[in-house]
Amino acid sequence: ELYALRRNPFVSGRVLSGIHPVSYSEGALFTYKQMPFLFRLGYALDTVETGKSKSDTKTLNANGSYNKENFMLAGGYSHSDSENRIGPVNLGFTNEDYSLQNQIRFFNKRFFITSDVSRNEFRQEGVATNLKSSRFMWNEQANAYLPWNFDVNMRYNHFRDTEQSLDAGSTTENRFTSTTDSAGVSVTHKLYESLFTGYNFNYASTKTATGDVKDTTHSLNATYTKKIPRGRVTATGV
Repeated sequence: ELYALRRNPFVSGRVLSGIHPVSYSEGALFTYKQMPFLFRLGYALDTVETGKSKSDTKTLNANGSYNKENFMLAGGYSHSDSENRIGPVNLGFTNEDYSLQNQIRFFNKRFFITSDVSRNEFRQEGVATNLKSSRFMWNEQANAYLPWNFDVNMRYNHFRDTEQSLDAGSTTENRFTSTTDSAGVSVTHKLYESLFTGYNFNYASTKTATGDVKDTTHSLNATYTKKIPRGRVTATGV
């Protein structure tokens, strides 16, 4: 599929001040679907012109998946380059996203293992400051639906954020990194339609250049619901 669009939207207040924004969009889309496979590919060029300013953005997207009854695998990639010109000033931006997910299902879909990994990279080139940042995330989760109305959820999350900046005229680079790891377990039980109980354990650890923080929590809660002729009564305890 090929497309080309031109828009001249009415923006309240701007037309009266002599500013007439015009946007252009053109690109191509490709989709392949033959179960259990799905693949999409797209490219777009977007331009916005407003008075003495102009913005151009080129974007490439690609994603695909494989999905069977007890297994799923999906991945995606996105890259965009933007150039903003405001009078004599030029600013450039680059953004990249990577992602990969999979899920495995066991025992007639009563036990799931889900994994999710993603990374984002961002770069900015400007007159005053050049900026580069990256963000990495990794999530693992297991869900089990057990006999006698017990459910168990186990999870682990890893997050790392890095930022680098360099001011114009300086040779010293500023760098900031933070890392967070968290894990948790939840066990819930439902007795008939009236009593719901749950236990939760959570652990989190954060490391930065200014110090480290660790936190551990436990909680136990219960909710009792009883239907009565004119409605229902609910009691909750933690």
